[in-house]
Amino acid sequence: MAVYLDNLYRKIRESGMSMCELARKAGLSDNTIYNWFNARQSQPTVEALKNVCDVLGISLPSLFSVSGDGLRPAQAEMLELSHDLDDNELAAVNALMCLLRRNKR
Repeated sequence: MAVYLDNLYRKIRESGMSMCELARKAGLSDNTIYNWFNARQSQPTVEALKNVCDVLGISLPSLFSVSGDGLRPAQAEMLELSHDLDDNELAAVNALMCLLRRNKR
């Protein structure tokens, strides 16, 4: 199962909501979330995931965190801002981060 689905499943259980209840609160059909887990609709839209995250009170990036702990707010903001950058700008940001990391050692 994909990391985001593992994290989503854990958050749904922690919330105490059923998948149908969560779907309705997120403005989705009753079976939508259930179907994500049963590969009937293996590719949820970003908008649907965002709606579910809003209902659960979690950030979208936290669904994709391998550790399951989510990103720190500054990391989530960097990820969000990075979507507007082209490849050259991303390479420049990456180079800067590498320099900062090297200077910390």
